[in-house]
Amino acid sequence: MGRSKIEIKKIQNATNRSVTFSKRRGGVLKKAHELSVLCDAQVALIIFSSSGKLFEYSSTGDMKEILRRYLSYLDGLQFDINTNDTNVQNNGEAVLRQELEQCIRSKRHMLGEDLCSLTVHDLQQLEEKLDIALKRTREKLDQLHRDEISTLSKQTSGLMEENLLLKRKIADILARIQSEPRPAVITNLIAAPKTREPLRSETAPLLQLRRSHENLRGTENLETSLQLGLYAHQQSNRQLGRQESSV
Repeated sequence: MGRSKIEIKKIQNATNRSVTFSKRRGGVLKKAHELSVLCDAQVALIIFSSSGKLFEYSSTGDMKEILRRYLSYLDGLQFDINTNDTNVQNNGEAVLRQELEQCIRSKRHMLGEDLCSLTVHDLQQLEEKLDIALKRTREKLDQLHRDEISTLSKQTSGLMEENLLLKRKIADILARIQSEPRPAVITNLIAAPKTREPLRSETAPLLQLRRSHENLRGTENLETSLQLGLYAHQQSNRQLGRQESSV
């Protein structure tokens, strides 16, 4: 019978794990040495055990030299990567610049500018694009108009409903007021005539003032008449005296 295949997984037993590490470490170091001798290759091997112990092998005997060479190679690789990234970026910028110029050119053609350089086929394609754009613009404008009309219709319906509701409330209030009984005082005031006779207390001062004014006027007239009678009597006496003296 052949040798059974060992399953590759972590060994849970610490003793068995340590023994296996020692055996396989020696095998790995042996293989690294054979590779360096047979193929004339520079080999550097670094191993840390689970306990943190370091094991290393260098085919040249100078681990630092191999590591320095490795780091310089990484720097060069990074430089190459950066260079490639820069080239890719430059190429991307060039593509974007071309696309921008093409967009600007198309926009000018849409506005009817720089049409001399276009062929008949290009002009036909431009006409088709303009027709499609015009159709879409009209459809969008019609949709906006329909939406606006719908919104205004809804607002109008809402206002009409509110107006009808207010009318109903006003009618209910008026009906409630008319149905309520009126007090007796208010009824008498409403039924009584608007004109009323003036009170004696109010008219008495006015009558007294009028009578006093009439008495004053009568006194003035009496004095005037007396003066006129006295003057006439004096005139008649003077005329008689003149006649007697002349005789």
